[in-house]
Amino acid sequence: MEQGTKTTGAKRKLFNWSMKLTRKIAPWRCGEGSATLATKLQWALADKLVYSKIRARTGGRLRLVMSGGAPLFKDLTQFFWAIGIPIYQGYGLTETSPILTSTFPQNRVGSSGRPIANVQVRIADDGEILAKGPCVMQGYFKDPRPPVPFFPKTAGSAPATSVFWTGTSTSSSPTARRTSSKPPPENLLLLSPSKTCSKPARTSLMPWLSATSVNSSSP
Repeated sequence: MEQGTKTTGAKRKLFNWSMKLTRKIAPWRCGEGSATLATKLQWALADKLVYSKIRARTGGRLRLVMSGGAPLFKDLTQFFWAIGIPIYQGYGLTETSPILTSTFPQNRVGSSGRPIANVQVRIADDGEILAKGPCVMQGYFKDPRPPVPFFPKTAGSAPATSVFWTGTSTSSSPTARRTSSKPPPENLLLLSPSKTCSKPARTSLMPWLSATSVNSSSP
C-alpha cells in the first residue's frame, strides 16, 4: 500500500482507480451482493495489475485471515475481501480457549458470527453474554472453587461442560469476588450496556493503589 502511494503518473492513476474500485466491488466480494459482468471484468483487471501484488507482499500463500480481540472496521473488512484476502471475525475470551463464535465460513461484515460447534451462547436479561462448551476453562489456577452455575439445563442438552461467567453489572459479580488482585467489588467501575455506572469514591481506592504500587496521584 505504501509503495503504491509513492508511485507517480500512470501507475499512480492505476493504483487510485483500483483502490476506488474496492468500495464498489466489496459487497460482491464479501458474499453479500452481486456484481455485473462489467464490474467483474474490472475486478479481474485490477486483481492482475494491483491486488495480486498486494497479496504477494504477504508471502503469496495467504488463504484467509481470522481476526479477534477487537471489532473489525467495516471498511477494513471490505478492503481485504475486495483485494482477495478473506478475513473472518471471531469472538471469545482467554477463558474460552479463546473462541466462541466465528463468521467462518459464512461471512457477514460487522458480525461476530455464529457459535462454533459444541458451544452454546445466550444473552442474559441484563445483556451479559453467557457461554457453555468444551472450550470453556474449568477454573482458575490454584482456585479450588467451581465455576458459578448459571446456564440452565435443557432436555437433550450435551453432557455438562465447563461454564464461565464474565460477571454482571452489579458489585456481587462472581468474577469480581474471585479476582483477588483487583480492588474490592464495591470499588470497581463496572460497565454494562443496559446499566448506568457510577464512579467509585477515590478515597476508597487509595489503600489498593498503594498496595499495588500504582501512582495514586494520577487522575
